[in-house]
Amino acid sequence: MNSYESHIRNIIRILLGASRPLTLTAVAELIGISKRSVHNYLGRIEEWISSNGLLETALIRRQGVGISLSTSPADRKKIERLLLGSRLNVFSDDFKRRADIIQLLLMSEEGLTIQKLADAHYVSRTVTIHDLEWADQWFSQYGLELYKAQRSGIGLEGPERARRNAIAAFFDLFDNHSSDERVKSPGESTRLAKKDLEILTKYCPYDSIAKIEKIVSSAEKEFNFLMTGDYYVSLITHLAICVSRITGGNPVSEEFAPPEEGLPAMEIKTAGFIAGQLQAAFGVELDDREKAYICIHLMGYNAFSHDTGEILVPNDIEQLTESLIELMDSLLKGYDFSGDVMLFLGLCMHLKTAVFRLRNGIYLKRRWDASLPDTGLTIHYAANSAASLYDKYCGVSPDDEELNSLAQYFLLSSRRSRKQKKALLVCSLGISERIELLNEIETHVASVVIADCCTALQMPYQPEYEYDFIIAAENLADRFDKPVIYLAGVPRDSYIDTISKFVIESF
Repeated sequence: MNSYESHIRNIIRILLGASRPLTLTAVAELIGISKRSVHNYLGRIEEWISSNGLLETALIRRQGVGISLSTSPADRKKIERLLLGSRLNVFSDDFKRRADIIQLLLMSEEGLTIQKLADAHYVSRTVTIHDLEWADQWFSQYGLELYKAQRSGIGLEGPERARRNAIAAFFDLFDNHSSDERVKSPGESTRLAKKDLEILTKYCPYDSIAKIEKIVSSAEKEFNFLMTGDYYVSLITHLAICVSRITGGNPVSEEFAPPEEGLPAMEIKTAGFIAGQLQAAFGVELDDREKAYICIHLMGYNAFSHDTGEILVPNDIEQLTESLIELMDSLLKGYDFSGDVMLFLGLCMHLKTAVFRLRNGIYLKRRWDASLPDTGLTIHYAANSAASLYDKYCGVSPDDEELNSLAQYFLLSSRRSRKQKKALLVCSLGISERIELLNEIETHVASVVIADCCTALQMPYQPEYEYDFIIAAENLADRFDKPVIYLAGVPRDSYIDTISKFVIESF
């Protein structure tokens, strides 16, 4: 995900969680961008609200007061899920034109003029200038910037590593929902999804991609491993960019060099095999720096991780893992992440490669399913607060993709270790308030599921075998064989803590 979308997500999240209107300045300071940028993003947010059919949601701007997001409970739930999607779809029709300009700037070695771009898209020079301002903002997140020379026109300058990351990120700008389909050329096969193949062929010819896939497949057979899912897509994408850049006369610069240490023997050997095959197939020369980048992709997948009986990770990774688990335990009630050995082992192996990737600025896109249960949403939001720990122990800043992956590890742990108790919720609130309280308890106390909700008058008709304990939000006259949590007299904002403490102590 690029920072353009990330900023829009953060603005929506901030407004969604705010209890009062916020000024543009306040929002800008919270995100770390300019007041002007926030103002520009608000228009996109209004388009996003409209395009997603959020009829009970509105962005409210009040002179001298600030901005706020008015929404209904139903729309709020929908917004929370949309924010977890891999794409926000915040762009209007002009995005296709702007994406085309980005593609031209990334893949053309010749300078482009404003007039040529305007003529190509049948728009005015003014519109094209605004498009270039937008493109410049998008490129800036990868350390690239536009330049304008008197004779050569508009071009793109910056480090080779930044350009390659931008090319890979460019593929992620497109939103194509046919990702489960597979495309095949006559007599050829591919493991790439239709979406990935269609986008990749905008940059690299299909025949070249087919050759690269065959080379990776031969390496898998030679060294007995199998790249799957998004790791496979990322490796093919990197190799396609690599081949295209080199055959286009763009040799690797010194700044592109990754660290000389920390590359495992099997990955080095495999990368050498792939590099040799690429050299033979395309007549290009891949030096040690290119091989090292192939290694990084193999490391990211843990292609050669075997059970050795112990975890060999640096001290900073182990400390980061322990601190992340402690943080999530403190933020989320009803879980025991610290007692999950599988979580610890999995996080250690993941962070070992994720931190290596982040330190070296390697773009790796992973897709993940945003259709999470409410407990999954809670875990995701908690994981977003872990960014500072990455910096504290390893000196890196996790991107949204990394934080999404982190949340998935804890969601898997919650499924593994959760031992739910069934509760009967007894209260005399109105039906909408009852449902709201029921959902709040199940969302924030993961070890509890509400078997039913009734009033004290209805209790005698509720079979006792259907629940393990009672949560009473009103006074009960009778005594019961089942444990009872009495919430009468407890402040409303202390319900969750009271229930969590009772469950931990009683079960």
